[in-house]
Amino acid sequence: MNFKIELDIMNAKLRIPAIVIMVLLLLAGCGTVPEAVPPAAEQPSKDKPAKRIATRPRPSNQYYHYTEAQLHSKSGRMDQAIQHLRKAIDQDPASPLLKIELARFYLHQKDRTNALKVLQNVLSTTPDNVKALTLYGMINQDMNNLQAAKKAYKEVLLIDPHQERIYLILGRIYMEVNDLNAASEIYQGLVTYYPESYAGHFYLGKIYAQTGAQAEAVKAFTRSLALEPDLEESRFELIKIFESQGRSDDVLKTYKELLERNQGNTRAAMGLGLFYHAKGHAKEAQEIFWQLGQQSVSCLLY
Repeated sequence: MNFKIELDIMNAKLRIPAIVIMVLLLLAGCGTVPEAVPPAAEQPSKDKPAKRIATRPRPSNQYYHYTEAQLHSKSGRMDQAIQHLRKAIDQDPASPLLKIELARFYLHQKDRTNALKVLQNVLSTTPDNVKALTLYGMINQDMNNLQAAKKAYKEVLLIDPHQERIYLILGRIYMEVNDLNAASEIYQGLVTYYPESYAGHFYLGKIYAQTGAQAEAVKAFTRSLALEPDLEESRFELIKIFESQGRSDDVLKTYKELLERNQGNTRAAMGLGLFYHAKGHAKEAQEIFWQLGQQSVSCLLY
C-alpha cells in the first residue's frame, strides 16, 4: 500500500533591524573565528598491512535461491534444485509461481505424489490459478484419475475460455470414453472461440458421423479441409460417408485428391484399388495392385 505524505514547508523571511546587527558585532568582538580544519585523511603506511575488506555474506532470499535452483536444474542436479527452491518458498511462502515450479521439479523426478501435494497447496489459496489447475489436471490424467483431470480442465475453461489446448485435451478424454455429448459441447466451445481450428471441426465431424448426422459431418470435414488442405484423415472420413451414400463419383474424386497430394499414400492407393475392384474395373484395380507390389519389393530390397 502506498502512503501519501504531504509536507508543508514554510519559508520564513527574517528581517533583522540594522541596530540589532551592530550590537551583535560589538558583543562578538573583533576577533575572527578560526575555521575548522578537517583532519587529514589517514594515509596508508608502508609499514602497516592493508586492511582486509570483510567478505560479503551470500544473500539469503527468494531471488538468490530461485536462481540457484534454476542453475542446478539446468545441470541436472535436481535434488539441489529442489532444496534451493524450498528455501525460496520459505522466504516467500505466498508465491504460487515458486510452488508451481517446485511441482515441475518433482515431476522431473517422476515424483507425482509430491507434485500433486504442492499443487493442492497452491489451489487451496488461489483456486483460480490456471497454471496450477492445468498441471494438476495433466498429472491426474497421466495417473488415469480421469474424474479429477476432467474437473480441473473444466475449471480452467470456466476461468479462461481461450485455452485452446485444454479444449483438445478434454474433448479427447470424452471421446475415449465415448461420451459424445460432452465431447461435442467441448469442441463446439473450441470452434466458437477458435473458428479457424481445423482440429475442432474435424472432431465435430467424427461425432456427427458416429451419431448419424451425415450432412453435418460432411460440412464439418469439408470445413476442416478448407482450413488445412493436407489433412488426409478428413478425406478418408468423407470417403466412408460417400460410400455409405452410394456417391461413387465423390469417392473416386476424393481418392484421387489424396493421391495427387501424396503419390506415396499406400492407404489411399489400396483403397482406390479395392474400390475399382468392387465396381468391376478389373484393369484399373490390377494396375494399382501391381504398382503397390513393386513398391513392396523395392522396400524389401533397399
